[in-house]
Amino acid sequence: MQGILRSAERVYAALALLVFSWAFIPLLQGVYGISWDPSAGDPVTQAILLPIYLVLVCLCLIHRTAILHTVARSHIYVLPVGIALLSVLWSVSPHLTLRRSIALVVTTAFGFYLGVRFTRSELLRLLGWTLGIAAVLSILCALLLPSFGITPDGPHTGAWRGIYPDKNSLGRISVLTAVSFALLLREETGRRWLLYAGVGLSVLLVLLSTSSTALIVLLAVAALLPLYLMLRWHWSWAVLALCLLILIAAGAVTGIIANADALASALGRDVTLTGRTFLWEAVVATAVQRPWLGYGFSAFWQGWSGESGQVLSMIAFWVPHAHNGFLDLWLELGLFGLIVFVLGLLVALHQAVGLARRSTGGEGIWPLVFLTFFMLYNMTESTILKQNSIFWILYIATVSSAFWRRGTHEETNDAAQEAPSEITSGLPSALRRPATLPALSPGVRRRYRHLLPAAGEKRSGGDA
Repeated sequence: MQGILRSAERVYAALALLVFSWAFIPLLQGVYGISWDPSAGDPVTQAILLPIYLVLVCLCLIHRTAILHTVARSHIYVLPVGIALLSVLWSVSPHLTLRRSIALVVTTAFGFYLGVRFTRSELLRLLGWTLGIAAVLSILCALLLPSFGITPDGPHTGAWRGIYPDKNSLGRISVLTAVSFALLLREETGRRWLLYAGVGLSVLLVLLSTSSTALIVLLAVAALLPLYLMLRWHWSWAVLALCLLILIAAGAVTGIIANADALASALGRDVTLTGRTFLWEAVVATAVQRPWLGYGFSAFWQGWSGESGQVLSMIAFWVPHAHNGFLDLWLELGLFGLIVFVLGLLVALHQAVGLARRSTGGEGIWPLVFLTFFMLYNMTESTILKQNSIFWILYIATVSSAFWRRGTHEETNDAAQEAPSEITSGLPSALRRPATLPALSPGVRRRYRHLLPAAGEKRSGGDA
């Protein structure tokens, strides 16, 4: 019975992740042809989300002790959500902020639920195979229903969008899919041909989407992944890898600045990033009018009406957001909310680097890779603190998972067996601790290797 319930839980999580990635939503909207007011919400989306919300509430009640414990230990990541709720007090659109902040709380709860109920390895597998199915469905949609799967008109005519709202959404999800399958190659021993096929299919969809941002992020993550794996080497080599990373980054930035016109032309852009630099200037000019607390969570961008109207008037074209997650957060929650989020992000990065150093599998490097993907994408897109967003869900699930399983067998699968007390009895008192061997740094292990049992030697005696 437990196995059946666990399987049902996995199916629910996979379906929910698909919905939160906004798969099928444009297809259903086109089928039913329902017109709706953006400020009131889309009835089709709300009808799909309602059962997911209800099941989530039940699951959170069942596992409330573990989830509340995780939330309490993850307060630095919960604070921005609390600020979003409080922003109803100063929001330029209180009703909109209240409704969307409640949805944000539910979205965040789903992230904590995933972090509690799935190990990092399980979450990586769940994400990879779920998005892999979405990739196959996107190809089928483009081939069998080209009016939905391929952009029919406008400046991006012919660009693939699959089962997603637009080409950029398909590109963004495809990058995440490729990364997931690439890391699963370090986890799985069987069916590796499926994983290689998943990586290839995802890269193909990135190219067919013609999303320049997706292509750049994919290449950046692919270039950084080997350097991240070097973090597992001896600390001196890890420092060398870090210096190499800094040199490569500095060289890349210098090359981009020196050849900005040529690179932009090759990507089908201009040096203003298709007008984004003008947009960012207008956003900053508007944000400084309410610098500390902002305009309220999800209350700024309301088209040509409301506060966003003055930004659109300045740039003379329509955009749904600032095309920068950090600027959007400044607009909504002010510098206060932005600083709180950045502090949490820095804490998460610190933990992710430590985890990458301690682990050997693909799941151990997943948090660092995902946070890199998350930061890079928010330079030109906006996925920070968004309700009903798979990216905010995965951010919360990733960081809460790191909190929940700190020091467990799953985190230190390379050397997680308990050390008998005689192993540490000869160490200096400051280093003596009844912990596991992974608690000792590689340098300490080498210094006191004569006190450690030889490989394969049978241990005698019991715990002191």
